[in-house]
Amino acid sequence: MKLLKITALFGALSIIGGVSFAGAIDGPTSLSDTVQQGKIDVYRINFAGGKKATARAKAAGKIALFVYDSHDALVGKDEGETGTVTFTWTPKETEEFKIKVVNNEKSDVAYKLETN
Repeated sequence: MKLLKITALFGALSIIGGVSFAGAIDGPTSLSDTVQQGKIDVYRINFAGGKKATARAKAAGKIALFVYDSHDALVGKDEGETGTVTFTWTPKETEEFKIKVVNNEKSDVAYKLETN
């Protein structure tokens, strides 16, 4: 499993697909990566309490998205049937969340992860 500490991108970052500019403490994140067959990529991102938070992953294959709070409790998920999975929530307090991108294909899958 790959663990990455994300430093969000700043400035005039344009998020494709309409993810808004609120939520993540360090600003919106947009990154591209590849999750290996049968593996999970994990990202840790701080989101502000009381503000809408959105995580979206887009891929050519079937992936799933899981969001966990700082106590490892599942906040929500999208195990969609398409290559785009999205979960939106409003954190009760400012904390670090784990965003997991799960590969459900029989081959490696390239994806783009976006947060607001």
